[in-house]
Amino acid sequence: MTSIEISRTEIETAEIVTAQQLNVMTLPLFSERLIEASAGTGKTYTIAGLYLRLLLGHGDENAHPRPLSVDEILVVTFTDAATSELRDRIRARIVQTRQAFIAGFSDDPLISELLNQYPDHAQAEYLLLNAVRQMDEAAIFTIHGFCQRMLKEHAFESGSYFETEFITDQATIRIQAVEAFWRESFYHTNDSQDLLLAKLVDSLWASPQLLLKDISRYLSDPYLSIQAPLADKSLKQSLNAIVESIDQFKQQWFAAYQDIESHIKESGVDKRSYSSRNVPKWIGQITEWAQQPTQSIVVPDSLARFDVDLLHEKTKKGAAPSLNIFTVVNQFLAQDIDLKPALLAQAIAYTRKHVSDYKKQQSLLSFDDLLTNLHQALDSNRSAQAVSLATKIRTQYPLAMIDEFQDTDLMQYEIFNTIYGAQSDAGLLMIGDPKQAIYSFRGADIFTYIKARKTVKNHYTLGTNYRSTPMMVDGVNRLFEQSSAPFIYRDDIGFTPVKSVPNKPTFILDGQEQPAITQWLLPSEGTVSNSDYQTQMALACANQINTLLTQGLNGQAGFKNEESMVAVKASDIAVLVRTGREAQLVKTQLAQQGIASVYLSNRQSIFGSTIIKDCWRVLHAIANPNDGRAIRSAMATGLMAQSLEQLERLNNDERRWQQLVDECHYYQDRWQKVGVLAMLREFMHQHQLPSQLLALADGERQLTDLMHLGEMLQQQSLEIVGEHALLHWLSDQMSNSDQENQEQQLRLESDKNLVQIVTIHKSKGLEYNLVFLPFICSARVTKEPIYHQDDHTLVDLKFGADALEAADKERLAEDLRLFYVAITRAIHHVWLGFAPVKSGQANKAKTSDLHQSAIGYLYFAGEITNAEQLTARLSEMTATYNTMITCAPPLSKMPVFENVHEQQSPVLNARHFDGDIENNYWITSYSALSKSSHSHEPTDIDASLETLAVDWEEALANVQDPVLEEATELTVFSFPRGAHAGTFLHTLFEEIDFSETNSQVFSDKVSELLGESEFEDHWLGVLEDLIDNVLNKPLNYGDLPPQFKLSQLAMADKQVEMEFFMPIASLNCQALNECLSKHDPLSKQAQDLSFNDVKGMLKGFIDLLFVADGKYYVLDYKSNHLGDTINDYSMAAMTETMVDHRYDFQYQLYSLALHRLLASRMSDYDFEQHFGGVFYLFLRGMDKNSSLDEGIFYNRPSKALIEELDALFNDEVFS
Repeated sequence: MTSIEISRTEIETAEIVTAQQLNVMTLPLFSERLIEASAGTGKTYTIAGLYLRLLLGHGDENAHPRPLSVDEILVVTFTDAATSELRDRIRARIVQTRQAFIAGFSDDPLISELLNQYPDHAQAEYLLLNAVRQMDEAAIFTIHGFCQRMLKEHAFESGSYFETEFITDQATIRIQAVEAFWRESFYHTNDSQDLLLAKLVDSLWASPQLLLKDISRYLSDPYLSIQAPLADKSLKQSLNAIVESIDQFKQQWFAAYQDIESHIKESGVDKRSYSSRNVPKWIGQITEWAQQPTQSIVVPDSLARFDVDLLHEKTKKGAAPSLNIFTVVNQFLAQDIDLKPALLAQAIAYTRKHVSDYKKQQSLLSFDDLLTNLHQALDSNRSAQAVSLATKIRTQYPLAMIDEFQDTDLMQYEIFNTIYGAQSDAGLLMIGDPKQAIYSFRGADIFTYIKARKTVKNHYTLGTNYRSTPMMVDGVNRLFEQSSAPFIYRDDIGFTPVKSVPNKPTFILDGQEQPAITQWLLPSEGTVSNSDYQTQMALACANQINTLLTQGLNGQAGFKNEESMVAVKASDIAVLVRTGREAQLVKTQLAQQGIASVYLSNRQSIFGSTIIKDCWRVLHAIANPNDGRAIRSAMATGLMAQSLEQLERLNNDERRWQQLVDECHYYQDRWQKVGVLAMLREFMHQHQLPSQLLALADGERQLTDLMHLGEMLQQQSLEIVGEHALLHWLSDQMSNSDQENQEQQLRLESDKNLVQIVTIHKSKGLEYNLVFLPFICSARVTKEPIYHQDDHTLVDLKFGADALEAADKERLAEDLRLFYVAITRAIHHVWLGFAPVKSGQANKAKTSDLHQSAIGYLYFAGEITNAEQLTARLSEMTATYNTMITCAPPLSKMPVFENVHEQQSPVLNARHFDGDIENNYWITSYSALSKSSHSHEPTDIDASLETLAVDWEEALANVQDPVLEEATELTVFSFPRGAHAGTFLHTLFEEIDFSETNSQVFSDKVSELLGESEFEDHWLGVLEDLIDNVLNKPLNYGDLPPQFKLSQLAMADKQVEMEFFMPIASLNCQALNECLSKHDPLSKQAQDLSFNDVKGMLKGFIDLLFVADGKYYVLDYKSNHLGDTINDYSMAAMTETMVDHRYDFQYQLYSLALHRLLASRMSDYDFEQHFGGVFYLFLRGMDKNSSLDEGIFYNRPSKALIEELDALFNDEVFS
């Protein structure tokens, strides 16, 4: 036995020491001492008081041998939050005490006593001033922080590597280990046994990941003893033995099965259990199995029906069935023929070793390794270095205080026991409360506390509750005093009633003082299902809270002292739950009654949130602005909140569609320039997402998640290059969210005055004026066969009944401690929800499952009970104790709560602005300026409406979404119409090289674009013909060379999608209409433009700008469907379309843009010499073989028009 091990015999023979009341001023500050601090008794106050004594060297014979500095007093707790809070509390206490020594007096009893007992006030003030100045160096750590520091500072003695990498997540290493185990154990197929093993494993786990899920619980605890038959043998040997046993049994069954049915029929066995219908069926199932070659070690469930023990149990009268085969069945089933426990055990052992070896090879350390490595370094059997290490740590920290000691595990205790145990020159103060040991799921071990309690001779208790009212303290005392063993382990965790302090405010409801505990009993003649129980208790909570808040507003509910009463408010109230589902039930009921609440224990990952999925779709569209499907998917999300009509409009309104495409391009550019967070915030502001989300019931939650995601994406973008890589990372996180990763856990959405819903675990250390425990009758029987026996933690992988029973006893013991923690959070009052709860279907006759719950154990000593007994017991409690009342929960419908005081808050009036704001400077476009010409409304249009839009022609009216129509013949006329088709065709002509002579290149490009679009591949031939017709149709207009074709244009002779910005000094609509009508016959036929005066910039894109024979031409593609024959694209038809859509105004603007461009770039520019004109190509109507010019519209605006238009844009008078 090493020096850090404690034998069972030592514990059993240890003298049971009676605890004494702790006096902070006289506690000896050396040796080992155990301090038990019940809830609300001032544990942190006590720690700070002891800390002050250590700094001052106070205590005479009970003092530490010398005053200590803050870097010599080791204080250890278990979470970062607790460490931070403890540091702040101790610092504040030191400052307060120093000020008292300067002033010479204090109202605080402890500080006042220090003043009286420490005569040299100047020396005390000096010591405390140094302590304050050194507080950043204070040795206040988490247990892992302490171990890490010791391993690093004493690397030689501990044998630690000087260079190691700390990791917080071992998931990747573990899955690699399990995959290696999977390959090495199950991939061999040398013979039939290998194949049988592989089939068995496949039937148990479909993948290594599922196997890891089953063993993860057992990988961290080095003290965990695995109990599994056959685990010490090779899997193949075990499988061979099982198969031989099965084959042997099959022979015995086959030899005897014909006599079974008649024998059972003649026996006295209960025929309701063994009916003439079932017995032949069972025999047939087993016989069919026995006749088959053994390809699986799974036996029929019906085989257990013929176990001799069961047959005797089912025989009440007459002779029991006595065939020998029944005994053979019993013996066969008693064998270890289940290989799953052995598979699990070997997987656990392999994974542990593989992970450990890998971390050593890579110099990696995890949280668990910090403890394990320091523990191993302190093992005195290893070398003299271990003794040296313990001595150095003890010299560095002569005294240690372990806070929340009940949450220690065996390894942690052995570390401190090795350093400080039986050392007269050092001290170890262990401070905790075994009644509040509730963190077994994090590795805390109440049996370690029990072991320490029996080993340490000096016990102290804190006996006064300073938190709760006298009536509340008395109520809790009464509850736990009624049981002789309220926490099951009678001799190890007892209950000692605590005292209270007087002069606390009293709780008033309906104008009357209330007792401490209200017991709600759900009316029921029989048992109640757990689902109904929780649903009704959640409603009762909401109703009662509604009443409390309403009466608080009316002065009928509050906390009254001798002078005044403070009204109840929402933040006074806490509902304590065990699960997120329970929390959601309460939160939903409160929301339905207009009461805001916040769930403080939400450990869900942000990546499971619906709004995150919506945001991913939006970001995907921004990153892929040319992907129509991505854009439509983004617009259909709840985040964008588009109506069906708005979504449908995207299919038919080409201009609106292009706005979206252009907007995605804009935000993609912003993403690349300013980062994802800045871009996302700009997007949210532009689309008014905050106000939109806050209007929803859970809007605060959604907005918090959205902002949280933005921060996480920005942080991740520092490590990942490119928006697509970032989206891939986000997609991975959504698929594999990690609830244990604190960075991913949902943030608190609000800290306003809200009702607080919190898990019991999270509530530990907190206090609330009013507490609801609505679901205390719900119990979750353990399914994990982990239990303690003889100083060992065992796990029975066979899931045996005895192991599960032992594990469930420990579960019940922790539930009792959870209930103690929960009820002691209340300062004034607690509501308890009672019902005869039954898991599964409720009924009138059967008993309840209340005995499985903590409250059932306390009230009925664990005895099974029913609804009538529960009613009688609650009545008895109410009659016996004046601190309790029993009543039915309030389930009647309540009016929605209205906070009248909030509604009557002062109205804030904005100051009046008398200045002038110039608001007509905008970036506008052809689409905005011409909008009224497509509308039947005569009102002027605000030309500023399209701040992000580019000019794009309007889709034909009444066009149907092409995706929904079945074309009877694949032609250019039947090619889909609408916004998406237009965008596709424009993209097609933007990306091809007109001068390319290899038709296969065109074919490949069309195939590529079709694959990225929503259109089917069968349009390939039609589109190839379209390209051929457009590029090879002669353009016999203007001053172009004879038979000029676009296919003659080299890449250097053209510019696609030329963007332009033109300044507008001031543009008047009436003057513009007069100018256009005067100079262009088309404009004279068209409806007048109508918009407000505008100045700023005109933005646009020209589809194609090309040069031929020294002249420059504008060309625009039109995908408009004018008819189903080439004759429908005559000059008259095209002219009508040009007029109807005001394309005349578009080409006039384009011509002005080209005029200004050429004038600025060419020193010898002359309009007549260099400006060639404008082509509008109606793509569907172009046929290279036609002798007519269908589909080609040409115009050359006059020089007078362009010059007058230029003057109008410059706000000049044209002469």
